[in-house]
Amino acid sequence: MPPRGLLESFSLPPGEQRQRYVANLKRALQDSPTTALRLRLGSELLKGGDYAEAKKELEEAGGAGALDLALAEYHLSGPAAGISVMDRTPEPKRDGDYWLLRAQMLDAQGDAQAAAEALNRGFAAAPTRADLFYEAALFLLQHEPWSMRHDSWNRQRRSCRTNRNCGCCRGSYTR
Repeated sequence: MPPRGLLESFSLPPGEQRQRYVANLKRALQDSPTTALRLRLGSELLKGGDYAEAKKELEEAGGAGALDLALAEYHLSGPAAGISVMDRTPEPKRDGDYWLLRAQMLDAQGDAQAAAEALNRGFAAAPTRADLFYEAALFLLQHEPWSMRHDSWNRQRRSCRTNRNCGCCRGSYTR
C-alpha cells in the first residue's frame, strides 16, 4: 500500500505538488539539517522562482551548490553578480555546465563574443544539465548565422546521436 497521502499528492496540480514537496523538505531540514537536504531545497526553490530563499539555503550548504547559487544571485542582482559568484569556482572544477551558465550570464551582460567563447568551452567539456542546453540553443539561434560552424556544438550533436544515455536529449536527435 502506498504511503498515506501519496495518491492524493499525484492528483494535485504541479504547482501544488511543488509547494507540498518544498514544505516536506523544510520539515525534513528542521529534523536533520544536512547539506544534501539544503541543496535539494535550494534547487527546488530556484526552480520555483524563489531566488532569495534559494540563495539563503544554498549559502548555508557551503560551496556544494555553486552553480545554483550563482544562478540565484544572477536572478536577484544581475549577471555581473552571478559571474562574481561563479568566479569563486576553482579552475579544475569548471565543467561544461559551468561554462554554459557563464555563457548565459555573459550574454545577459551584452558580451556576445565572450559568451560564444564560453559556450564553445562548455560544449567541449561535456555539459550535463538540460536546462543549460536549452539556454545555449537559444543563444545560438539569437546570435549565430547558420553558415557559421561550431565544432564543439557539432561534436556534441554527433555524440547525442550515438549515445542513448545522453543527458541533453536522450539520444533522440535524428537529423
